[in-house]
Amino acid sequence: MLVRRIVHINSIEGVECMLKQDIHDLVMLTLNKCKLKNDGGNEIDLAREIFQKYVEIEATIVAEFNNNKYR
Repeated sequence: MLVRRIVHINSIEGVECMLKQDIHDLVMLTLNKCKLKNDGGNEIDLAREIFQKYVEIEATIVAEFNNNKYR
């Protein structure tokens, strides 16, 4: 779903804005699931790990967007 939406965005700012919202939504969902499971307070570490993965994904998408833009 993420990649499909990016195809329709024409600016790097649009990509970044969308990814920031996705990051926020995913982190909040993860925190809520961890609290329900009550797994000993690892939700902050898990949220950081997910955030780092999204930062890596965002960097890759931005690089691809820039490569395709200048071809």
